[in-house]
Amino acid sequence: VNDGTATKYILIALVGAIIGVIVCIMLLKRGVLKFESVSSNYLALFFAFLISATITFSFISSVNYCLDTSTPEVFEAEITNKEEVGSGKTVSYHIYVDVNGETVEFRTGIRRFSQAESGEKVNVYLYDGFLGDDYYILDLNQ
Repeated sequence: VNDGTATKYILIALVGAIIGVIVCIMLLKRGVLKFESVSSNYLALFFAFLISATITFSFISSVNYCLDTSTPEVFEAEITNKEEVGSGKTVSYHIYVDVNGETVEFRTGIRRFSQAESGEKVNVYLYDGFLGDDYYILDLNQ
């Protein structure tokens, strides 16, 4: 079945890549990326590619989420674990939820992390995604 998803991905990736190239050109004009020697040329090109790839990935993810009109499938799930990763200013907060026998990880802020308790029942919404790349949303406000 060809539902056009591959074509959507290609077009969106192309738009994201074009945006990435435009950003790289702007960085070159402002002198952030400089071509002074052969080794710095390769380094600048590497960073330009990295910036372009990051923008493309972010653009695809945003389109998949923002243009999604699917009706979510709702699961009642249980928080199985909470974990603080890192230290100091680089701490990230992770909540692990059991959704029908599958452990799903959610990265969240400290406020929601502090509210959640292991063993607590929560709702998890599974969306199809505009591009067919499904994703979960965790609802801690029950």
